[in-house]
Amino acid sequence: MEIRDNARLVGATRGRTFACWLAAPGEHQITSVDDDTGPTLFLARAGRHYWLHQDVEVLGGDLHAHLDWIDEPTAAEMLEACTRRVIVSVPGHDDRTDVVAVSPAL
Repeated sequence: MEIRDNARLVGATRGRTFACWLAAPGEHQITSVDDDTGPTLFLARAGRHYWLHQDVEVLGGDLHAHLDWIDEPTAAEMLEACTRRVIVSVPGHDDRTDVVAVSPAL
C-alpha cells in the first residue's frame, strides 16, 4: 500500500513490511489509502525519528489503512516481526535490479 509525504510517493508496504525515508525538517502531510484518519500532519525536526503504524484491512473488497503514531520501543518490536523485502521502483519506470535501498542506521 503506497505512502505519500506531501503528495510525493515515498514508499509502499505489503504484508509485514515497513517503509523508511528521509524527510526534510518542516511540515509534512502523510497519506495512504485511508478511510478514517485522513492525512496525518506533523512538524519534522532535524535528527529525529518518527514512527507511524499503518494498520491495513479489507472493507467491502477495498484496502483501507489506519495511521497511528507509535513510540520507539513499540516500533522496534514491530520491526523485528517484519519481512525484509527490497523493491526499488518508480511508477512509469523500469525496475532497477542494480540499486540497493539505503537508510540511515536506526
